[in-house]
Amino acid sequence: MKKPPLSLFSLILLFCLVPLYAQEPSQPMRTPEQIAAKQTERLQRELTLTPQQRDTVYAIHLKYARMRSPEATHEEVQSRMEQLRAELRKVLTEEQYRLLQQRWREAGPRRHAVQRMMPRPAETLDTITAGRPQQE
Repeated sequence: MKKPPLSLFSLILLFCLVPLYAQEPSQPMRTPEQIAAKQTERLQRELTLTPQQRDTVYAIHLKYARMRSPEATHEEVQSRMEQLRAELRKVLTEEQYRLLQQRWREAGPRRHAVQRMMPRPAETLDTITAGRPQQE
């Protein structure tokens, strides 16, 4: 009996292993506490917060991290961001807030470029294709 070629075995192995790799989560879900801590650490580095500011900023970030929801609409997210920014403005000095606004402006084009590369949720695709004629 002839042995199957090595390339055939490699192909079979490849088709078995790829789906297993694709099922692994790319990043574990972070808790609201982890999200708030990371955001606060970033602002601490960039703005040199006082200990009192750091504690208040952490509480603000934690509040909004707990409000996050994958089902939130774009308008809800925008509204929460405006509220977050208003609360941060009360805590930060004018110079710190000016630096933070500058960071937001610089991050804007990068953030939008990444969002354009991300796949759209299924319900968004349903609304886009709703006006198209059904294919049979």
